Amino acid sequence: FRNVVSLYNRFPDMCRAFAVANKADRARRLEPMRVALLSALTENPPPALPELASRLGCTDATLQYRFPELRAALLERQPERKRLINETLISIFQRASIEEPPPSTKTVAARAAKKADYFRANHPDLFKIIQRRHHAKRTSDAASRRAVFRTEIACAVAELRQRGITPSRIRVFAAIRNPSMRSTRIIDRK
Repeated sequence: FRNVVSLYNRFPDMCRAFAVANKADRARRLEPMRVALLSALTENPPPALPELASRLGCTDATLQYRFPELRAALLERQPERKRLINETLISIFQRASIEEPPPSTKTVAARAAKKADYFRANHPDLFKIIQRRHHAKRTSDAASRRAVFRTEIACAVAELRQRGITPSRIRVFAAIRNPSMRSTRIIDRK
């Protein structure tokens, strides 16, 4: 046959049967997608359209073409989705702002599945609180480690002098069994 019209003209009953079978097959193939869309409407928060399309193995355009009413219903719930997600993020950030030991901003952002830049741009007050607390903790920890190391150095120097050995950088390091730090600047100050 040169074109499809010839087929339709010669076998109209068979062509109608193929059309009915194709329609039934398409409906059967699309039913799982329809069910998934209906269940997505009940999710809390509802999924984003690109996420849902990816989950179903299709595109957003396919959802628009095949299920316009369900897609429109999902679109209506997107502000609710944004509000719920924002509330969840704020809750994560607020808990982190009082957490002990204070986590880093990067850690908190990772918990929220966001980047630190997003956190900084959208919640600058909480970002600064968490950043300050983490920095203060790191500063305090570093001061504590230096104090412990100074104590180790003082004990090693006292031990070396007691044995009649002149303390040097190498001898002091050798006298400390498991030094908490390896800073030569701190040893040189002692």
